[in-house]
Amino acid sequence: MSWYEFSACTGSTLGIFCLIAYGFDKNFSNHMTQHVKNSYFPWVQGLHILLDYLIDQEEDHINGDLNFCSYYKNHDVMTKRFSYFLQNANQSIAQLPDTDFHKMINQALLGIYLADQKVQRQKEVKKMAKHLLNKGGAPSYFFFFNGRIMAHLRSKMG
Repeated sequence: MSWYEFSACTGSTLGIFCLIAYGFDKNFSNHMTQHVKNSYFPWVQGLHILLDYLIDQEEDHINGDLNFCSYYKNHDVMTKRFSYFLQNANQSIAQLPDTDFHKMINQALLGIYLADQKVQRQKEVKKMAKHLLNKGGAPSYFFFFNGRIMAHLRSKMG
């Protein structure tokens, strides 16, 4: 893992939210805390923040802001790394209770982020989005299409 990928992993709060949710379970143990940490960090959290950087590339370039995606050699390498993050994110949550729920979070991350209008304005990102949505499967497409519909409705309303 590169330094910029690791840095992205540290920026997500998803692991904290997961710990808080499990903290309400009276059967949750300190041992489970370690399982959550190992499951969400680095892969799920990295997928989360890298997707955020992915869709913001054009905007960050225009504004002169740091974007970790700019460190990838090219879009092919970036696509392979994102696929690798997704694969590892899905494997890492397998040790958690409610595995299907956690897998849905990974799939929802893909669908929600890649439904953003910023993706449509970036040719290479749009191509990468299609590849990643295919990897995420039907649930990712469910979140993607619902995200696009909601964005369309918001634009009509306001």
